[in-house]
Amino acid sequence: MGDDGELKILEMKQEESTQLAVVDDHINTSLKETFKEDYDELNEAPSDYVRDLVVRTFCPLGSTMESAVDTEVEVSNYNNYLEFYKKSKDDFVKAVKPLIEKILGVKTFFDQYQVKEKGMQPKLLISNASWKCWLNPAIFQDC
Repeated sequence: MGDDGELKILEMKQEESTQLAVVDDHINTSLKETFKEDYDELNEAPSDYVRDLVVRTFCPLGSTMESAVDTEVEVSNYNNYLEFYKKSKDDFVKAVKPLIEKILGVKTFFDQYQVKEKGMQPKLLISNASWKCWLNPAIFQDC
């Protein structure tokens, strides 16, 4: 901004270089270390694999010019990811299966009634009674 409030446009000179090749500068090394430290500080039980996955997600390149790719490390990372994904999927199914079974059980309970007929409408729902009480009404008083 000038003294009179007008916007001034300044031209910046660009440095000219006679470099023939780009040097591997490892410019993101400190950023990667910062991500690792942040992950370790924020998690009570840090995992090396998850930490490396977070770092590779937010900072995939160590420099502006990657000079080499280590195939063995990449294959190992891929296999670790597949193992982690399979374990997470199995844990999810184990956690969700009982919940879905309960929801479908409640749906089946209400589907057995034809609500348009007056004699079939349920009048009372006891939600904290066990399933054996629902299946055997003779012991309903003991529940």
